[in-house]
Amino acid sequence: MKVVIDGVNNISVLNETPFLHIYPNPSDGIVKVQVKGFSGNDGILNVVNEAGKMVFRENLNVYSGKYENSINFSYLPDGVYFISLDTKNGNIIKKIILEK
Repeated sequence: MKVVIDGVNNISVLNETPFLHIYPNPSDGIVKVQVKGFSGNDGILNVVNEAGKMVFRENLNVYSGKYENSINFSYLPDGVYFISLDTKNGNIIKKIILEK
């Protein structure tokens, strides 16, 4: 977070840029996800397959600005998936490959 003071009466708080780190990639099904840089009630993590079908969704509003978790995708077939982080500060999409 960056605080900018402009004159005597103006103080602005600039939010962090959203950050999404996914590993290992390729994965055998267990994917570690690290997210930070979003407000406490605006992060949504989505996973879609190559056909565009959503296979996972998690609302991150119960976390305060950061999220770390291991997610088990071993029930999904091998292939390419897209993990997106959607926040009011921006959107990030990462590709992950499942190979079991």
